[in-house]
Amino acid sequence: MLKLRAPVLIVVAVVLCYSVHGGLRYALITSMIGVVLALSIVVVTGYTGMLSLAQFAFAGVAGFMLSKLAFSLHIPFPLSPLLAALSATVLGVIIGLPALRFRGISLAIITLAAGAAVSSLAFQNPSLTGGYSGSPIPTPKLFGWNLSITAPNGDSSLTFTLGCLFLAVLATLGVANLRNSNSGRRMLA
Repeated sequence: MLKLRAPVLIVVAVVLCYSVHGGLRYALITSMIGVVLALSIVVVTGYTGMLSLAQFAFAGVAGFMLSKLAFSLHIPFPLSPLLAALSATVLGVIIGLPALRFRGISLAIITLAAGAAVSSLAFQNPSLTGGYSGSPIPTPKLFGWNLSITAPNGDSSLTFTLGCLFLAVLATLGVANLRNSNSGRRMLA
C-alpha cells in the first residue's frame, strides 16, 4: 500500500498542474518550491538533529546570484543556476564550518544571525537588489523550450509548473533514499 501511494500522488499532482490556472497555478508553483526548501530542513533538523534557521537565506542568495550571473554577466541558463547554487553552497560552508562546534539553541542563534545578516546586507540594499523593480532574470531556454514562469498569454507556464513538480519529486525521493542509506542512518544515530 505504501509503495503505491507515491505514484498515485504524482499522478494527482500532474492532473492538478494541468487543471489549475492563474493564481491557483502560481500557488501550486510556490508550494512546490516550498517543499524543496522544507526538505533541507528535514535533512538538517530531522536527520541530524541540528536546529538551523538559515536555509531560506541561502535560497535567497542563490536566487540573487542567479540574477547577477544571468542578467549582469550574461552566463547562459544551464550554467547560471548551477553557479548560483554553488555560491549559496560556499556561503553555507563558510557559515556552517564554524557552527559545527555548536548544538541546540546556540546553533539556532548563530544560523538565525547569519540569515538576518544576509538579509540586512544584501536583500535590503536597493543598490544590489534593484529596489522595487527587483533583480531581473532573463527567460531561460533549454533545447528550444521556454522555461519561463510566465506563458506568452500572461498566465503561469505549464512547462515551468511541471518542471517544479519534477524537481520536487526528485528532491523528495532523494531525501527518502538518504534516510535509508548508510549516511542517513548515521545522521539519525
